[in-house]
Amino acid sequence: MRTQGVGTSVQEFQEGLANGGIVGHVGFQESINLIAKALGWSLERIEEERSPIISNVRRETPHVKVEPGQVAGCRHTALGYVNGEVRIELIHPQQVLPQLEGVETGDYIEIMGEPNINLVITPEIPGGLGTMAMAVNMIPQVLAARPGLISMAELPVPTALMGDLREIVRWRKGEA
Repeated sequence: MRTQGVGTSVQEFQEGLANGGIVGHVGFQESINLIAKALGWSLERIEEERSPIISNVRRETPHVKVEPGQVAGCRHTALGYVNGEVRIELIHPQQVLPQLEGVETGDYIEIMGEPNINLVITPEIPGGLGTMAMAVNMIPQVLAARPGLISMAELPVPTALMGDLREIVRWRKGEA
């Protein structure tokens, strides 16, 4: 929560941005680069912006207390440019106890194409659980991958790890 500025004043938030103590969501640039790579796009640049989410109510967790007027989280956005146009946009309004102000959370994915796709997952998938699930379910793909440093964009889409890992790896390698 410290890296999101939770519990700080607006001034402390701005100072934290300036000195690197407040960073927002870690990994936005990497995510945009992976999306562009998977789509075969060459990025010109990435622009990021971080702004404080100011609380209008008291918010308290076992780890932090946020009074009205203090920062409850960080709205972090990132834009990826291709051929002078924004082609990838990520928005992450991370905050503690958003429901206290009537904010419903979710994961929203909008893809403009043929056809357009709009996906909504509510409530959002908790970040830690999503990361753990991805790490565990990628084990067979990583074990079956070619040697060397490769990115997620170069690996098969993950599937649920539901059986004996040794059998799954043999199947992925075409040995089963």
